[in-house]
Amino acid sequence: MKIKLFFILFTVFFINISAQDYIFGKITSEDNNEIRDVTVINIRTDERVLSNRDGHFMISGRAGDELRFIKTGYERANKKVTRENISSSINVILVRAAELIAEVEIKKILQVILKPIPKILILQEKSKS
Repeated sequence: MKIKLFFILFTVFFINISAQDYIFGKITSEDNNEIRDVTVINIRTDERVLSNRDGHFMISGRAGDELRFIKTGYERANKKVTRENISSSINVILVRAAELIAEVEIKKILQVILKPIPKILILQEKSKS
């Protein structure tokens, strides 16, 4: 009897520990446009998913996990999962990354050399018209 009770308690405990919930949400830009193909990473499990064309994502996780959102041209964002996030949607806003361009130095000014048009070309144009 004790063995059966121990087995039942152990099984319930194990199932509770290994249970995964799904975290879902939407990723938008600063101007409220949906962002597609954002890589969403659960840092604890290293699971990776991509957001769909509407900016929605769904990834397995649990309270306490950290999610990282990566997209070229945008600042990286991190979000800590709370108990509230598991039961409701996470909204993530990605900020455009500032792009540095290489310095351009102008050394010479381009000069256009004007040459007289040869008379032969002028005569050919007149004969065509």
